[in-house]
Amino acid sequence: VGKQKQFNHVLAILNTLDAKYKQRIMLTLSLPENSQQNAWQEVKQGLFNIQRIGIQKFGIDGYTNENSKNVHEYLYNPISLNSSSVMYQPFAGLATEGKK
Repeated sequence: VGKQKQFNHVLAILNTLDAKYKQRIMLTLSLPENSQQNAWQEVKQGLFNIQRIGIQKFGIDGYTNENSKNVHEYLYNPISLNSSSVMYQPFAGLATEGKK
C-alpha cells in the first residue's frame, strides 16, 4: 500500500466491477518487512479499504514466524472467517464421526 496513488487507482478500478465479479477476486496482501506499528496499521487500513468496496478473499505473502504476532494482532480478525482464533477447530467434528 506504500504507493498510495497507485493503490487508490486500483481501488477505483475494482469499485467499477459488479458484485458477481468481486466475489471471484482474491487479492494477496504483502506484509511489511519491518515490525513498525505504522507499517502494519497502513496494511490494515488498506485491507479495510479493499473490504469496503466488496472484496472479501485475501491471501498473505511474506508470513513468517517472526511476523506471526503482528499478523495475528493486526490482520487476523479482518481476514479470518472464524470469530476467534481460539474457536478455530477445523478437525473437531472428525473425532466423533463414525462413532455410534
